[in-house]
Amino acid sequence: MPTSPLPRLPTTMSSDPLPANEAELLTALGGLPYLKRHKYAVRLARQHAANPALISLIRELLQTSPLSSTVPFHNQTSSSDSDDMIVDEPKTHVTIELQFPQSNASKRFVQRELGLTIAAVIGKDALPIFAEALIHPSDAGRRKAIGPFVTHASDDEVVEVYNRCVPAVQAQIAEKLDRREEVRKRLGLPGLVRESAEPAIVTLERELKECEEEQRAGIWAKSIVLSVWPHRHLSDPKLVPRDSMHNLAEHLFNLAERYPIPVTRKDIPTTYTLPQPLIDRLGSLYVCDLERAVQLVRRYCHAVDPEQKGRDVLSIPSTFNAGKKGQPFWSRVSLEKQMAIAEPFLTNLVETNDGALLKNGQLHQSGVLSYFRWPVIRSVVSKALPFLVSDKITEQERKKVWQFVCTGAEEFESRLWTVASVDKEIKRQHQTEMEDPLLQLILRFAELLLDCFRRTEKNDEEMVKKLRLFLYGSRYFELFITYPTIARALYERIAGVFSMTQVSKDVLSAVARDFFNALKRKVPLVFDIPDNGYVQPYSNIPQTNNDDVFEVLLNLKPPPEMLQESTYTSNLDLSPAQKERVWNIINDPELIMEHLFSERGEASVQAIINIGILSPSPAARQPIISALLLEETTYGIRPWLYTECDISDPENRSALQKLTYTRVFGERLQYYRALIDATNKSQSVQEWIKTLKWFIPRTKNEIVADAENLIGLFPSVEKMVYMFRQANDDEAKELVELYLGWEKQNNENVSVNSALRKHLMEISQTCLHLFSGDVFNPFFQFGLDLPWVRILNDKGLASARKAYYLAFPPYNPECDRDHEEDETARRKFMKSVDLKLGRPGYWRIQDEEKFVEKVYEQYEKIFGDQSFPESSSHLSFVQNMIKILGLRWEKVPRLVQVLHQQMDVVRRMMGSGDKPANWDGPNVDPQLKDALAFVRLLKDQYRFRTGGKKRGTEQPSWWKEFRDLRLLSSEAMLEVEDRRKECYRKGKVDRNVLGPLVEQLVGIHHTAVYIPFVRNHLMQVRQDLIEDSHILEAREGSFNDDVAEDEEPIPPTWDLTASRRLFLHQCEVFAKRLREVIHSEDTPLKQRVAAAEQFTKLPTTTIHELATLLTEELNPRIWEAILMFLPHLDEPPAGIQFLLAPVFLDGDFARTAIFGVKRSLQYVKAAAAAEILADTFPQEKSKRQLKVTVAKEVARALCEYAELPGVQDVVGHLWNRKLHPDVRVTLLQSILPLLDSPREQFAWSLILDAVSNPKLQLDDTLYALLAVAPSKPEPHNDDIVNDALDLPTVLEAMSTVTIPDRCCDKYLEEVLWPLARLKQYEDIESMSKHDVEQLKERISYIRSGAYRDIFDRFLTTQNATKFAQRAVEDITHAKVPGESTADPDHISDVCPFCAASKWIVNPLDCPRVFIFLANSIGHCCARDPLAWSSLVGVVDSLAAFVAQMKDHPTSSGILAHSWLESLNLDVNFRFENPPHIRKRVTHDRLMLLQPLKKRGILDRFPHIPLGRRINLFRDGAKRANADNVEAEGGTLIEEIVTLAQSFVLDLSQTTERVRAVLEVCPPNAMSSLRTKILDGALGVAESSWSLQIKMKALGNCFEHSEQHARSLSSFLAHVATNEPSFYRAQWNSFATLIHRHLSHKDYKAGIISSIYSILINPVLERDAPRTCDRLVLDYLYERVSSQFCSNSMDWVLQRIHDLLLAAKNDDPSSVRQAVLFSKELMTYVSVPEKKHLSLAHCMIAESVYFGTVSNLNLKEWTRDDALEPIISYPYFSSIDDSDDSDDNGGDIEDRSGKSTVPALEAMYEARKADLGKRLLKSQTTKTNASSATLAVLIQLYDFYPKLAIAHPSLFFSCFCLSCSSPDMLDSSQKLADLLKSVLQASRESESGSNWGWVPPPSLALSFARKMLTDAPEEISDISLDENWIIGPIRAKLLAVDLLTWWRQYYEDTVGRDPFMPSVLSVERGDRLMQEYEDLKLLAWKDEKLAVRNAAMKPAQRGRTYPLRGRGIRGRRGRGRGF
Repeated sequence: MPTSPLPRLPTTMSSDPLPANEAELLTALGGLPYLKRHKYAVRLARQHAANPALISLIRELLQTSPLSSTVPFHNQTSSSDSDDMIVDEPKTHVTIELQFPQSNASKRFVQRELGLTIAAVIGKDALPIFAEALIHPSDAGRRKAIGPFVTHASDDEVVEVYNRCVPAVQAQIAEKLDRREEVRKRLGLPGLVRESAEPAIVTLERELKECEEEQRAGIWAKSIVLSVWPHRHLSDPKLVPRDSMHNLAEHLFNLAERYPIPVTRKDIPTTYTLPQPLIDRLGSLYVCDLERAVQLVRRYCHAVDPEQKGRDVLSIPSTFNAGKKGQPFWSRVSLEKQMAIAEPFLTNLVETNDGALLKNGQLHQSGVLSYFRWPVIRSVVSKALPFLVSDKITEQERKKVWQFVCTGAEEFESRLWTVASVDKEIKRQHQTEMEDPLLQLILRFAELLLDCFRRTEKNDEEMVKKLRLFLYGSRYFELFITYPTIARALYERIAGVFSMTQVSKDVLSAVARDFFNALKRKVPLVFDIPDNGYVQPYSNIPQTNNDDVFEVLLNLKPPPEMLQESTYTSNLDLSPAQKERVWNIINDPELIMEHLFSERGEASVQAIINIGILSPSPAARQPIISALLLEETTYGIRPWLYTECDISDPENRSALQKLTYTRVFGERLQYYRALIDATNKSQSVQEWIKTLKWFIPRTKNEIVADAENLIGLFPSVEKMVYMFRQANDDEAKELVELYLGWEKQNNENVSVNSALRKHLMEISQTCLHLFSGDVFNPFFQFGLDLPWVRILNDKGLASARKAYYLAFPPYNPECDRDHEEDETARRKFMKSVDLKLGRPGYWRIQDEEKFVEKVYEQYEKIFGDQSFPESSSHLSFVQNMIKILGLRWEKVPRLVQVLHQQMDVVRRMMGSGDKPANWDGPNVDPQLKDALAFVRLLKDQYRFRTGGKKRGTEQPSWWKEFRDLRLLSSEAMLEVEDRRKECYRKGKVDRNVLGPLVEQLVGIHHTAVYIPFVRNHLMQVRQDLIEDSHILEAREGSFNDDVAEDEEPIPPTWDLTASRRLFLHQCEVFAKRLREVIHSEDTPLKQRVAAAEQFTKLPTTTIHELATLLTEELNPRIWEAILMFLPHLDEPPAGIQFLLAPVFLDGDFARTAIFGVKRSLQYVKAAAAAEILADTFPQEKSKRQLKVTVAKEVARALCEYAELPGVQDVVGHLWNRKLHPDVRVTLLQSILPLLDSPREQFAWSLILDAVSNPKLQLDDTLYALLAVAPSKPEPHNDDIVNDALDLPTVLEAMSTVTIPDRCCDKYLEEVLWPLARLKQYEDIESMSKHDVEQLKERISYIRSGAYRDIFDRFLTTQNATKFAQRAVEDITHAKVPGESTADPDHISDVCPFCAASKWIVNPLDCPRVFIFLANSIGHCCARDPLAWSSLVGVVDSLAAFVAQMKDHPTSSGILAHSWLESLNLDVNFRFENPPHIRKRVTHDRLMLLQPLKKRGILDRFPHIPLGRRINLFRDGAKRANADNVEAEGGTLIEEIVTLAQSFVLDLSQTTERVRAVLEVCPPNAMSSLRTKILDGALGVAESSWSLQIKMKALGNCFEHSEQHARSLSSFLAHVATNEPSFYRAQWNSFATLIHRHLSHKDYKAGIISSIYSILINPVLERDAPRTCDRLVLDYLYERVSSQFCSNSMDWVLQRIHDLLLAAKNDDPSSVRQAVLFSKELMTYVSVPEKKHLSLAHCMIAESVYFGTVSNLNLKEWTRDDALEPIISYPYFSSIDDSDDSDDNGGDIEDRSGKSTVPALEAMYEARKADLGKRLLKSQTTKTNASSATLAVLIQLYDFYPKLAIAHPSLFFSCFCLSCSSPDMLDSSQKLADLLKSVLQASRESESGSNWGWVPPPSLALSFARKMLTDAPEEISDISLDENWIIGPIRAKLLAVDLLTWWRQYYEDTVGRDPFMPSVLSVERGDRLMQEYEDLKLLAWKDEKLAVRNAAMKPAQRGRTYPLRGRGIRGRRGRGRGF
């Protein structure tokens, strides 16, 4: 309906004058950009809306005139019917008259848009103007007229104008007619799709009411109700009925309560949960009704166990705490609401079903407590406490409840800690409000625990232990430490336990100690400052007193008795008064002497340490120390005594210094340590000065390695420097002089002490950090001087000045702040809380200017007469100062001055737009480069503090200037990109920021238009800034400087998509530029094609310009681009004639042209468009025919105009004429959509004609009728598996057309069913054989496609029964009779129905269609159970044929038998899934087999009823009663066995069916059936496959229980005794079952032992060689060897003995098994997670080699002693777990006593003599080593290579044996290589951080000596051949090779690892080198030439000795070397 016009402005308002004509208006607009000129037009219209002259102005603006209708055109030289009609190139050019000539509207697009903009504001008064604009062919500004016209025009006016418009405009008008239904009816437009008559909530309720439970989830998910937020659409009529009394949320609550989603969980009956869509919108429901939403969640989140076994399930919705924008919801809910709503919710979860959720831990795991406020948590936890003391709770459940209570404590802790960020006064109030209720809760909890433990524990001690476990073994412990008030109250509540006399003192003292520390410790004030120190830490906790607890501890643990323990030192945090009290008790030398020596060793040392800690000062403990030093018995702990002495006493200092004068460095070292420790404990600067004065000269006299160890004696550098803060000026200067002197002394030494250099530099750096706030302190000057002294010494004066650099670390990240005032506040606060160990850092700098000036003076002093500011180091110094000061650099004038200087450098070298400055190339000026680096450093500082340029943060002026200068440099584009990113606000461009930026860039240089976003902004917003030069000229400058030297720049490329915003002149300039590009031969073709495309987008482009281009000799791709975009002209119909020109339509551009035609026709009246399309098709007999693609598109377009009667005639005529098959298919596909239009009858006529025309079978036309689907298909999800029929590729590729619902039934009856029963075309006589075969195949595909559509797409509940009956008819050919014949050779041999009727071979593929139709009948049954009779009928029809074969077989009977088998009746048509199908189809599933029984042929298919019963049994087993399942399962198994006995089922089928029955039975029923089967019941005993069935039952019914183990053992015993052949075949299966038992990890120790005895002991009793029992045992030992070693050690040893004997008989498998058994045995005697070897390992290896394994007595051994390592650390890795070892893997010790082979042998023999009797049964046993045992032992060496060193005598026995025979020489090389690998040092882990294995270097030399001297004699003695001389020579050669390897290895290792020189030095490398050369000389003097040659080889190669000077020194001056 027309509405009133827009309100007009008052005439009194100042307004712009109304231009008299168009020229004045354009003059007034001037150069305004698009948006501003349209705003001006709107303002002008509003101001002068009542002025009649405005209408005249609008008409003048819209006035157009026609352009010339004559344009150049191509001319064809031949007639339309000539053979050479189609040509590729135009022959001549002519002019034509355009059918749709163009006006000059395109040249006046600016005026038309302005005019229509003004008219749109005027409104109703401009209706005639709107009508004329809509009818006008120009598209310029038309959209501005459509809305106002539809709004203000009457119905008649709309109808009149609509009918006069072209289709494209009609469509635009129709879009606006959404509220004018009457107009739509008059225009014949379809009604708008309104919302459903029933609201969505009503639809949802109806569907939920009608569906099955299992379908609810899908219905909830697809409903649109929850696609919106309910609280925003409470009364939306689309969702809720208008007359409803409830809103949307209330409806949803009701539906969720009535129709929840069923959930089936294992072992729990079906429960329900909320729909997921509702869960996703839970936050919206909270807004509507929080209380009801929580009630809804409570109703379905808790699944109660109906059997009351505590198996309740909790599933809190994932969105339960989800608020807006991901924020927690409940944190925003008030406390009152939480207590009223959330507290009952949680209480219900806690208490329901006797606290089941609490006891099983699900409530704790859910973490739901963390959502709510503390009072809610406290209330809920208090209600959970009584469950702790319940009589019905198990220990495991009590732990779960306790975890829940601890969760509440954790929440209290986290909430209370956040209070620390609140102001102090408010914080105390909040703290009290939280602590007081918690205190009551904890006290109640303690009472409950005590009461519970009194009743449950057997004595008082167990009660106290359990109480401590619950209190301090949890999160509560930390809570008590932090809040002593709580600890105090709890202590008073349980203090009575300390009076219990039956509780041990250790237990009571442990409880007391916990409370003592909890009542004493305070929150740290320095290291854990919240929020980096801005807020005071939680320090207002009430102070408590723990003196009463201290008294309890004194009574329980008297200090004198605890002197050797850490009870009163590290275990307790004593106050000074308490420490003094303890000291007074123990301050008695006699008392200490009495208790000190009650124990020895470490206990005495600990006592000394305790004395040092407890005494108030060294002077106080000096009498005790003096007394102890006088005692001779304290000699072993004297260093520890001196550590605690008073070093200020001259006698003590003198004594200590004298004790360091000893020759052994190890002894000196401990007294050095005592001296330094005593000095450190004195905390006196003067004492440190004395110590250093004496100590520094001493370091000069120590060797370098020892001196480096001395540096590690000093305490941490930070502690030392903090202590130096106490020094006065004189003391400080003296210390500085000492340290500088120490540095000079170290520099003057021959070997520099690297550890000392590091130590002094650390002191220097710490002084810089700690004293940076007092730059005049001598220590700060020391921090500046030491680096200079060092670098001056290292590099000399000239180089030192350049290299001097104060290595300040990066800015402390903990001090990072955005503003200087925050930084200042933090510095003040840190200084106020700075304790003795406060953290160093540059936050200590208080006066920045003084700090910088002091460092500057240092640099000036260093540079002396040279100018420091002019040096290269000056800028580095400034940069370093800025890094240290951060934002505070602005306070230092010197640094600010440097910034000005550097900015001057940048300004001086400033570039311009034409010639940018070089900032980033290789030729950058060095001065400029430094200046840029400096400014960027400053920029990084600001960015580091502020995270980049923040909104509202003002940038410094120097940085703004720098960025502006950067725009004139080679980095201009980087700066442009940075500024572009700053234009974004929340992911969107802020035009208020972008606009000034673009204007600035354009003003800098014309090349700014080369920047993409600049061009886009100019085109969209600032057209006034676009100059002609920007379009036409190519520039090079700041923003386009990447042009190659050999290339010319080109003008920028513009995107003209928004070209209508340009001025007319700009369009003309662009047109000029584009025409130049199009005609330019030098321009790449791709750019020319793009220019042609852009040219068509210009609003001023007309058909005349494009026609001229199309007649020119241009590249075809350019023509194609023009044709493609011809429809984008301002008046698109003007180009239709060109698009339909034969030169294009019949050539390569046909596809482009025809698609352009279709778009252009939208702007032509329907009648004219139809006429054009009709004329496009040539005459049927014409020689010129359209291309297939063109013809297809024309056919589609014609069908769109089918409402015109003339077009229907054209389509009909087209249908009847001869067409290309693809065109006909397209035409038919285009006709199908007309079924849903007023042209339905016309469509039906053609469709039915296609169905009835047999000739269309000859091509693919009919396929188009099969590519259809109903608009609303009915889904199905039954369990019938229906394999898809084979369909042709062409059909699968066709797009699917939707058939309207009202046409589906007719389409089925008149199209699909006739096609499914299609009769083959009969006139095939003239067809070739190939064509006939194709026809047959096509018919088959058509039928298959029709059946596919019918049963897969169009099947519904309403037609299911009817379609099932038709399927039966088609299967039996009742409606499609074939042709009968008497010739048996032509009778069908694939279909029983065809064969019975003697029909000719059916070409319709009956078997394949039969299977599909039979399964489709099953789909019908799932929809409508009445179709069941059809399914039974199919079976009955086939059974009838089979029944006829009683006397003799028939063809039809045999085929029917095959078809019945293919139906798979045993597994198919069960209708069990999904459940709603099972409930719908209630027929007896076995009724499907009634026809077989009725026909008397059931016995011919015995497996079918059995299989069907089995599958039905499997489907219902989960729902049936366990007893019924057992009975039915037993019956089925009995029938299976019976059929197997009759050989109906083979073995695999029998066992598979038994498995199918057993695996679905419940555990009890399965166990019972297994027992029956093993007992031979159920017919198993009489079965031929009785054993196999029993074996299958044992495997399928496996369970980890003793019952199953006994059954398995019994059956195995029977088989092993009575069924040896079966045992041989199945021994592996038995072994696998036994292994499953023995490898089960959940068995307890006692049970696994019982299982072992049940299963293994009988097999061990039967064990014999070459039996299956032996195979089983070997198989199991390989996998569970530990079980055998623990329970059957004698058998293991005997088995190894037997294998070794067998190996001597050349049995390779025995060797492999012997190695395996021996390795597993050695693994068994290993200590877990330890890598060392013990005596047990060596004894086993020795017994294997000598064949005496059976003599081992491992059953009675003492495990701890036998597993103790036989070699101590560092021979084996990770034995010493203490922290006292150095970083290299252990202390370097003197190992001379165990670095030789004799020493190792002696150690082993001693160990063996001590423990050997326990490990051997007899001491005298005959040994028998052989090549076989040698082979076994060599493989054991691969697993335990260090056996060679652990038992060297065994190694040499093997070595000598290997050299005694030519058959074993290879073994000798393996042993030698093994020895090398063991003698190498190795790292402890993959990272290699520590040494784990460091053998003495001399050990290899010892092995080589024995191989060179003793081994050859032994080899000669044991050799059987007196003439055997190779063995001894072989041993000597291997010894020489070992020597050579040793030398080379240590040379390489010394150069690679700094640790190895220390090892060589400690172990006397010169002696090692002497021994090495002696051995080489011995080899060189050998009588055998081969040995001498081997010894001389290294000398002949001229090897060097890099080891000299590194610990191994070679001889010098020798005539010959080695």
